[in-house]
Amino acid sequence: MIKTLNRGEIKVYVGDSTKIINRREESVSLNNIEVGHRVRVKGVWDRALREIREADEIKDFSLPPKPTKTE
Repeated sequence: MIKTLNRGEIKVYVGDSTKIINRREESVSLNNIEVGHRVRVKGVWDRALREIREADEIKDFSLPPKPTKTE
């Protein structure tokens, strides 16, 4: 389940062929995604059932953390 700003909670079905990546396009595990992370899911959207079937890609924009400036 993911919570969106405009559509509320949506079920996302993740399969073996789903590519899970971070902002640098590096492959990561689904276990690396935590509550509160900002993600983008690409897949087949079913408006009536409010779910994304056959997710092709999940991109986590919270991983790795953004570098901070040091002075």
